[in-house]
Amino acid sequence: MRVRSTRRPTSTRGVARPRFARSIPRTLFALTAAAILLTVALSARQQLLASAPPGEWWDLAYAYRQNVAVTTSAVSQPGGYAGYTAQVSVDTAALVTAAKLQAGCDDLRALWWNGSGWQELDRIVDRCNTASSTVWFQLQTDIAPSSSDDNYYLYYGNPAAGAPPADGASVFAAYDGFDDGSLDPAWTALRPPSSWSESAGTLNVTMDTGIDLAGGTNSAPVFYRPAPAGSYEVRATQSGTPADVGQKGGLLAYQGDDDYFALFHEGLGSGEGLNVETEIGGVTTTDQSAWSGDPVVLRLLNDGGTYSAATSTDGGATFSAAGAPQALSFSGEALALTAYSTGATGTAYAFDEFRARRYVSPEPSAVAGLEETPPAPTPTDTPTDTPTHTSTST
Repeated sequence: MRVRSTRRPTSTRGVARPRFARSIPRTLFALTAAAILLTVALSARQQLLASAPPGEWWDLAYAYRQNVAVTTSAVSQPGGYAGYTAQVSVDTAALVTAAKLQAGCDDLRALWWNGSGWQELDRIVDRCNTASSTVWFQLQTDIAPSSSDDNYYLYYGNPAAGAPPADGASVFAAYDGFDDGSLDPAWTALRPPSSWSESAGTLNVTMDTGIDLAGGTNSAPVFYRPAPAGSYEVRATQSGTPADVGQKGGLLAYQGDDDYFALFHEGLGSGEGLNVETEIGGVTTTDQSAWSGDPVVLRLLNDGGTYSAATSTDGGATFSAAGAPQALSFSGEALALTAYSTGATGTAYAFDEFRARRYVSPEPSAVAGLEETPPAPTPTDTPTDTPTHTSTST
């Protein structure tokens, strides 16, 4: 006998579902798709910034390498970090002592892994064979704020290595080692001195006398060239000691004869010293201090319109501030070198290693990792001899 159920079926016909309930599947789908796209993007980013795969070694003639990780701060660099000049500290003295590096650092090479192959980079090494060497190289791709790129390497340990690629113009935004015997066309010589030359790896200037740049005189020589756009750092090494009051020379952020920010190494009434000289609209202010040093690395820094000066007597390893920072409204200024005497006697100054680069504060940090050696060669299978069986019949 069939028993008929007395329960009535529940029907939803004619009962409207809440609107939010109908939208849930589409919302979940959209969120899932967005999550997948984000995961793929992050994976691609990590792959782009990943260091060379295990087993990838640039040149087996180089016995050692260190991976260099470049990390940016939360500050964005206008125009991105591609082309930015990075610096990494290396104790090259220890490597030379351990017979891992040539005394002249010729086998210290900078490499970039581009994701599929190696590219050797131009690099400049300051203070080779010291515990405080600096290796400068140019970043090849942009790095997002608060991110790292560990595609850079330092290779070394090749006693037979020849001269490395070391074109300063491919490392810095502007560079001149004054080593080719003629002034680079990027420079303009305004009111050139009576006696000057580029020789022996320096720009040599014998001071004309009774001239000045300050105030309305505007008779001193100026060698100038364009500055990098935005914030920048500029350095130049100056040799020569002022022997009399009024003998001066140095490095300038040069808007014009009546608008500049300068760091002069000059003769003062009390002897040798520094003068941070600012001129705005033809009105000159000076900040002088007793000081001595030869040669000296002069440095000017434009950090978002705040200009500061510093000097180094250890080849640029450490700097000491000179004068007080100045907030100035320069725009499109040039970078300049000058040497002259406001008095009756002059002397000779020489300039070398002029270099300018883009600058952001805080700067990206570049840190060298642990020393690595080439991977062990993959063993190859050696065929084994198959025993020969001889059968005899009787």
